[in-house]
Amino acid sequence: MKVLSLPMGADTGGVTASNMRAFDGEEGWEYRAIISTLNFISYDRDMAWTADAVTTFWQWADVIHLHHSMVAVERLRHGWKGFRLPHRPYVVEFHGTGFRENPSPYLAEMRRHRALGIVSTLDLYLLAPTAVQWIPCPVNVSAMQTRADPIEDDVIRIAHAPTNRQIKSTEALLLAVKRLQDEGHAIELDLIEGVTWDECLDRKAKADIYFDQVLLGYGNNAIEAWGMGIPVIAGAAPATLAEMERRFGTLPFYNATEDTIYESVKVMVTDPEARAEYAAKGLAHVRRFHDEKVVVEQLKDIYQRAAQQGRRRAA
Repeated sequence: MKVLSLPMGADTGGVTASNMRAFDGEEGWEYRAIISTLNFISYDRDMAWTADAVTTFWQWADVIHLHHSMVAVERLRHGWKGFRLPHRPYVVEFHGTGFRENPSPYLAEMRRHRALGIVSTLDLYLLAPTAVQWIPCPVNVSAMQTRADPIEDDVIRIAHAPTNRQIKSTEALLLAVKRLQDEGHAIELDLIEGVTWDECLDRKAKADIYFDQVLLGYGNNAIEAWGMGIPVIAGAAPATLAEMERRFGTLPFYNATEDTIYESVKVMVTDPEARAEYAAKGLAHVRRFHDEKVVVEQLKDIYQRAAQQGRRRAA
C-alpha cells in the first residue's frame, strides 16, 4: 500500500518524519511525504512542496494522510493554483490548538470528506472520543538509547524545550529552579529554544530530568527523553490524567500542576530513587505505546480501513 503524508505547513512535532522512519523496510508498504515549510527545528524531510511532486504523488497514493484539517483536499481538488486532483481515501490527523479550541468544524469537515480521524495526544481524543482514534507518536527507542549522554558529576541537570513558554509553564519552572538554587541545590537548567531538532536531542541527552508541560499532558520531547532513560515531569487536566491511568495503568511521568512545580522539581532533584523509578516507568511506557513497531501496526490498520472505505465508495 502506498501512503502520502501531506502537511500543508511544517511537520508538527516531527510526526510525519517519525512515521516515515517507522515504515522504512515494511514489506508491501511505501511511505512518502511532501512538506511545504521547513522551520528552524529542521525535522527530516522527504520531499519539498512542488507542483510536480504534489500532482505525481497524490495520484500515486492509495491513501493520503493529512494533518490539522482537510484544507489540502479543499484546495488541491478544486483548482487552487491550477491543481485539480482526484478523490483519494483520507486520514486526517489533528495535532493541537485549532482542534483543541473548537473541534466541531474540523469534525464536520472530516465527515464531509469521509475521512478517518486520528489525534496525536489524549487530551484531543477526549474532545471527540467517538469520532477519532488516538495514535501514539512513534520513536526509535534504540536510537534514543544510543544517543543518551549523561554527565557523571554531582550537578543535577534539568532540560526543558518549550516551543511556547506560556503553554509549557516555563516561567513557573524558571522560578522553581532559581528558588532551589538559592536553597543551595546543585542544579542547572538547560532551556533549549530556537535550535534544530538534532541539537535539541544532543542537549536533552545530557539531562538527568526532563520538564515537559503540566497543562496538556506529555509531548514528543518527553517521548524522546523516556527513550533516553530520562525521567519526565509533566501534568494534564484531571480528565486527561484519568484517561491515561485507564489506558496505561499508571502515569509514566512525575505528575505536577502549575501550583506544584517547585515541589515536584524538588522531589526529583533531591531523590535519586524517584528519578530511577520514573526513568524506568517512562522507558517501559515508551516501549509499550510509542515504539515504532507498535505504532506502525496501528497506522497500518487505519490506512487499510481508509482504503477499504474508499473502495466501497467507488463501488
